Amino acid sequence: MKNTDILKRTMPFVWMRFFLYLLLGVGIIAYYVIIFLIIGSLATGSIGAFIGLVAIIIGIAIYAAFSRYINYLVKAAHIAVISELAVTGTMPQGVSVVKYGQEQVKRRFVASSVFYGLDGLIAGAVKQIQAIISKIGGVFGNVQAVQNIVSIINMFVGIVLGYVDEAVLARIFIRKDESAWKGAADGVVLYFQNWKEILKNAVGIVIFIIVFYVVGTFVFWMILSGLFSMFFTESSFLVTLIAIISACLIMLSLKESFVDSWITISVVNKYMQVSYNQQPQFDLYNKAKGWSKKFANLCSKAEAEGASVGVAPVAVAAGGVATNAMPQQPMMNQQMMPQQQPTMNQPVQQQPMMGQPMNTAPMAQQPATYQPSQNNNNPMQ
Repeated sequence: MKNTDILKRTMPFVWMRFFLYLLLGVGIIAYYVIIFLIIGSLATGSIGAFIGLVAIIIGIAIYAAFSRYINYLVKAAHIAVISELAVTGTMPQGVSVVKYGQEQVKRRFVASSVFYGLDGLIAGAVKQIQAIISKIGGVFGNVQAVQNIVSIINMFVGIVLGYVDEAVLARIFIRKDESAWKGAADGVVLYFQNWKEILKNAVGIVIFIIVFYVVGTFVFWMILSGLFSMFFTESSFLVTLIAIISACLIMLSLKESFVDSWITISVVNKYMQVSYNQQPQFDLYNKAKGWSKKFANLCSKAEAEGASVGVAPVAVAAGGVATNAMPQQPMMNQQMMPQQQPTMNQPVQQQPMMGQPMNTAPMAQQPATYQPSQNNNNPMQ
């Protein structure tokens, strides 16, 4: 399914995220206005500056706490629906996208602490591994010799990595019968197997984010500076400070709803295209464990639940000999083909008894009743 189609189907989440973040931003702005009005009337000099700094830190902490909770309630549910549409192209009949997403989150993450822990380990593991790879030149090759270029590339990569954990979460929602911790570990490895395709897809995204932030913040800062100057006539510093904070909060509301939704859809869709039918390279597991303590922690939690990570699956061949085998996943949006079986009306050729002549006339074969599936739609086309 195309990115634009997924966005249209999931617009209820986009608007929900926008209004929640807008309400949170308005609340924080009102908090700052009230605090600075009190400071301006009761305290001056270094004491007022210290109280103002403490108030700013408290406001940031409040915003971060509520943002995390919104992520658990709304953003995770949005990712669950995006993953379903990206892989199958359909949703269960008679169920709204919001209700379906909420049910998937409750099923996968009974407590919000589980979600926060998993999300934090995924993001931390990806950043730690990426830092090691960039140092040894495994990603950027000879470009590393030019430090300025490398710094710019690392900045781009760092922005994109902020959305890789969402792609891994999407894979966890799709692998419904698999341990969430194992799914996370496999998902991180699959990202590094396909980093070129994922990063190429994200170059335009990064450029858009930078332009969006710079232009948007400047415009809102100019508008709000004129508005707040009507209330803070005696202090241009307070006008500038509150205008900048307010402009950043408004931009965060727009970013967390419309911009993040589009980028998440783009990254998840591309990630599913290139990795859905792949198996993780098991030798990369040991390397990743050495590079990242957070990734090793992911693997430990998966093993604690009885999942096998970093070990190739074993299939038993004829004669009881164990051989390494990679289980094949069904293609996206296609059914698995059942094995062809003989019908009840199909005669079975009998072997002749000893001393009896062979019957040279071959027995007629009945056609098998199995018909191949006609569902050849691929949502990625």
